[in-house]
Amino acid sequence: MIDSVILHIPHSKLELPAKYLGDILVSDDVLRLNVYSDADLYVDQLFEGDVLSLKPLFSRYACDVERFRDDSEEYESKRGRGLYYTHFQDGRQFRKYSAQARQQALEELYDPHHALFTQKVKRKLQDYKKCYIIDCHSFADKIGYPDFCIGTDNFHTPTDLQEQLQNFLELTGYKVQVNFPYSGCITPMEYYQKDDRVKSIMIEVNKRLYLDETTFNKNFSFNNIRKLCQDMIGLIASHAN
Repeated sequence: MIDSVILHIPHSKLELPAKYLGDILVSDDVLRLNVYSDADLYVDQLFEGDVLSLKPLFSRYACDVERFRDDSEEYESKRGRGLYYTHFQDGRQFRKYSAQARQQALEELYDPHHALFTQKVKRKLQDYKKCYIIDCHSFADKIGYPDFCIGTDNFHTPTDLQEQLQNFLELTGYKVQVNFPYSGCITPMEYYQKDDRVKSIMIEVNKRLYLDETTFNKNFSFNNIRKLCQDMIGLIASHAN
């Protein structure tokens, strides 16, 4: 077990329990297609190994645990994509907003996940005096998008670690951008901008590298990309040591 590292893998699952569906405005097929398209499919398999991982066992369409708890602090809530989604990525509404349903998702999914996350980080700090969080994601390919995105936080991401990861990927032949197309990285709110013993960095993998985005099946490069992700975990673990 890599001692001081935690993988946070929030969007890899597809399960959408009926109790959190609410008043759906689209067909089952349309909903299912968007749930698959928005999922970070197989990211858990790319990154998981000999390291502690934390991942919800439900789709982000049930509750997105990476959004801010308070919608007034969450930019995506303006698009109907706070912790309780009402709209697809393309802006179409797929269900009616329900304050009661949002509260249920908050109490039964969001808060328990973050309580466990905070507990795991606290334990790492107690045992190793530091904790490195790797925020693991993937993104859909678009023209001009890189192969990998590294997300950083000015307080929690060591600059030399970001540079080491970027250099490693570029020397391997991949195109990398920092904080594009997505930015930032997660830290439990108890430690956010307060405790620099908690380090965090986000790694986003372009989906075209490891799957067919039309069939959602793994492609022939999956094992190579998994090896690359494991090597990046090793690099981060070395920095932690």
